[in-house]
Amino acid sequence: VLKPALDNNQIVHKLEEPSENQDVRADSTPSKDQENTAEVGPTQPEKPENVQSLSNLAPKSPSEKQKTIAAYLKKQRKNQIARIKRQMEYYFSDENYPKDVFLLEEVKKSADGYVPVDIFLTFNKIKNMSADC
Repeated sequence: VLKPALDNNQIVHKLEEPSENQDVRADSTPSKDQENTAEVGPTQPEKPENVQSLSNLAPKSPSEKQKTIAAYLKKQRKNQIARIKRQMEYYFSDENYPKDVFLLEEVKKSADGYVPVDIFLTFNKIKNMSADC
């Protein structure tokens, strides 16, 4: 029976005698020229030289971490605003606007032809997109 054992960052399999209730197969017995241990390569694969360690990429000071978080949040906010803008553009697109009875009525209610932003905040898609704003 082969059992793994650690030796200098390598896995070494040692041959042990089977106990009474273990099945012994003919092909599992080592030949006379085999040693009692068989080495199996290093436990961790070697890193290519051109790959940077993740620890080098991680911010080192609390202020760097705050800058990284701030940059991430700024990017998320920018993406969120872009999604809302695309949705608003769709509402007024040639494809949607002429068929959208609700928007047409809202435009007629306004003297200057504008739809208040508050109206758009009642739309489910816009509500979901702006929940985190």
